[in-house]
Amino acid sequence: MSSRQTSDRRRLLPSIKWPNWTGPYSNILELTLVGLLLFVIASFIYQLIVWRGWILYNGDAWRLYYPAKAFMFSHLKESQFPLWTPHLFFGFPFFAEAQAGVLYPIHLLLLIFKTTTAYSIATISRYILGGLFMFLFIRRITNNSWAAVISSLVFAYNGYMIAQIIHENVENALIWLPLILFALDKWIIDANRPALISAGICLGVSFLAGYFFISLLVLITATLYYICFSLFVHKDTFGIIDFGYLKRWIGGISTFGLIGMGLACVQLIPNYELAQVSVRSGGLDYDVSTQVSLSPFHLICFIFPKFFGHPSTQGSIWGLWPSNYIDLVFYLGILPFLLILGALLIRRDRYTLFFGLMFLVAFGLALGQFTPLWNLLHNLPVFSMMRNPARFLSMAVTAGAVLAALGFDRLIYRQAADQVKQKRYLRLIGFGTGVTVFFCIISGWLITTLKPSIMDLGRWFVDQFVYNQSIHAKSSTHYYERV
Repeated sequence: MSSRQTSDRRRLLPSIKWPNWTGPYSNILELTLVGLLLFVIASFIYQLIVWRGWILYNGDAWRLYYPAKAFMFSHLKESQFPLWTPHLFFGFPFFAEAQAGVLYPIHLLLLIFKTTTAYSIATISRYILGGLFMFLFIRRITNNSWAAVISSLVFAYNGYMIAQIIHENVENALIWLPLILFALDKWIIDANRPALISAGICLGVSFLAGYFFISLLVLITATLYYICFSLFVHKDTFGIIDFGYLKRWIGGISTFGLIGMGLACVQLIPNYELAQVSVRSGGLDYDVSTQVSLSPFHLICFIFPKFFGHPSTQGSIWGLWPSNYIDLVFYLGILPFLLILGALLIRRDRYTLFFGLMFLVAFGLALGQFTPLWNLLHNLPVFSMMRNPARFLSMAVTAGAVLAALGFDRLIYRQAADQVKQKRYLRLIGFGTGVTVFFCIISGWLITTLKPSIMDLGRWFVDQFVYNQSIHAKSSTHYYERV
């Protein structure tokens, strides 16, 4: 563990004691227990998949991902590489389309199973792997197992990850980001070369998952992390040219990029060629690129995740982009939300600054058509071919998971410099809890009294931001009924 952590902090919770093992497997028990916890939660949430052998067969899962997996597995098991399929139109470049993730290592490891079993294992494994990767990263930067467990659970089972379960390539591309940051941090602080190589390999694996947009965001985030934290480590030498360090810095970022993109190019090159003969060639119109933007009103889902309905209640979904409900889910939980506030209000360190900015910028870009940020991004190369600004929520929930851990870490340690801020934050939580309980008690009377005003506000919202603003627009009466 890094020597950056101070030892003068007083714990409010007992530390987790593990056997005093040495060597490369010193944390194996810790990871095993966390992995078991993640599996238990997954087996509860997805009990039909884990215990009864069911598979996802809804939406894109049955229109794209499962048929693609069945086609891919049938060919690979016969030692045939699935470059082309005759089953779409007059033929289609199956491998170039990328979303099947033909070369994604987890898929290749699952070839020994039948397709249905492999598909279910892949579904569950990405939650466990994502949680473990986040645990490793937070454990390193905080030296706090409790905070690492919190972050692991928030990252693996936040609303975005749960809702995106049918988009396997989105999650497969995203889960490698914490492990990349973990490896880059080891290189920056400890000059660990195997860690740098591992970071590049993980970047390549993310691209091989088959969702370029998310992997591009992973690459950008990891690169910014490398640049910012490398500069911070050597902040005392600003203005002094250290050619030795400069050589290591350039060599590190070059090695990371070359390994990652070198592994990914086998998929990226045919995917780029296919894009040039698709509707994305030359870029998308601004109106098309902003489809599935996060409405500012959706921010209420920080507290009320079902405010705009839920798929489990048929016909209940309303608001902007009702057919893209799963892309607009970002609920982290009430406790993690309060911990994020705690991190932003109490902590003053480089991790809070970096991930706090990442959290805010990601939400700003997810708003798409509602802010000028997307217009700036849309004019950049590569991004001009992208649509669905809500994909930036993937980065927001990742940053949120890290901030929740940082907030928890600071709250369970007492530091003299933070005691005043800590007391203010705890009073704020107490006040917020009291206000929440009070409004829960009077909510029935309040809603009944204010119903006419609430209905007028809802109709105004529909007229301004829903009706005729969505490619899925229905009659205004339909949306009024949702209100």
